[in-house]
Amino acid sequence: MINSHDINMISIILAIFLITTPYYYCSIPPEAKMTAVQIILYHGYPVQVFHAHTSDGYILDLHRIPFGKNGYSISRKYRPAIFLQHGLLGSSADWVENYPNESFENDSFWKFSWDEMAKYDLDAMFDVVLKITKQKSLYYVGFSQGTLIMFVKLSQDPNFASKIRKFFALAPVATVANVKGLFRLFATKMFPNAKLIQQFFGNRFFALNSKLSKTISIIFCEITFFNPLCKDIVFQIAGPDSGQFNKSRLSVYIGGEGGTSVMNIIHWVQMINSGKLQAYNYESVEENQRHYGSDSPPIYNISSVNVPIYLYWSLNDWLANTLDIEKSLLSILPNKSIKGGKVFKNYNHLDFIWGLRAADEIYRPIISIIHKERSQGIF
Repeated sequence: MINSHDINMISIILAIFLITTPYYYCSIPPEAKMTAVQIILYHGYPVQVFHAHTSDGYILDLHRIPFGKNGYSISRKYRPAIFLQHGLLGSSADWVENYPNESFENDSFWKFSWDEMAKYDLDAMFDVVLKITKQKSLYYVGFSQGTLIMFVKLSQDPNFASKIRKFFALAPVATVANVKGLFRLFATKMFPNAKLIQQFFGNRFFALNSKLSKTISIIFCEITFFNPLCKDIVFQIAGPDSGQFNKSRLSVYIGGEGGTSVMNIIHWVQMINSGKLQAYNYESVEENQRHYGSDSPPIYNISSVNVPIYLYWSLNDWLANTLDIEKSLLSILPNKSIKGGKVFKNYNHLDFIWGLRAADEIYRPIISIIHKERSQGIF
């Protein structure tokens, strides 16, 4: 049954779709209409675009910032490669949106979830990066789903560990049984199964960067009257306000190139409802047998993951919940693999990539760890 609290939350969602306001009432940041490449160039950094071809037939874009605004320094010939992997619905733009595509018609194109990202995408992308940088291994910084696919990859392909110097896991995810807020409502009350999700969203592309969502972000986050509602929606998804969210930038955050397949959304809903770190469930014994050779999808076991891991998580994160982290990561990952990290008291989920304090409290410490290895002559 849907209780009064759920009804209130649903009302917030419906209000978004019912209220409209013309664009000309707002001051929109220029990056709101830019691609990731354009944002990088806009802020004065160089950028290169490469393509990774996966073994299951996809072509992935990789965006590289080869050096800083001041150009290449001959005194620093050797520079370690750092790979940034975004989360669910994200893109490379997620990492450059703070201050300093059309859907394919073939339904089969959209038949992928984070299973395929772990199995195929990481291999293809790493091969390109290591070839370009002429290195044997790299530093991996994953956020949310970006951590999930790496945990799964390492559990299924132990040899992949040789390509990773250190794994920095921001808002890490293995299970999501204890998520809170709108995402939980979405998965348990509104769209608890694949059939309902496909009826409402179709079976292809799922994104927040549609024209409607961009208009919504402008209405609720760049008009003073609606600012409280904007903040409430964001925090009902990610967790409580920690005082470091720049609400004037939401149209930039939501206007990027991100998105995912409906199948991937279904997979996340399955994870919330099952509480397991499990492969995609086709909700058919026949289909599961065809894909896995068993009536139900396999459970991923990450107890043997063998790379240096740094975990950064928060007590106030509603998506990468503390209970899930304690149960599915801290109690399962080998103690020898967990090298450090930090627990924050008041970060919400999005603060790990967009929080105003993230640069000083997360990214600069990570850079210091990398510099320390370099100064010790480890690479």
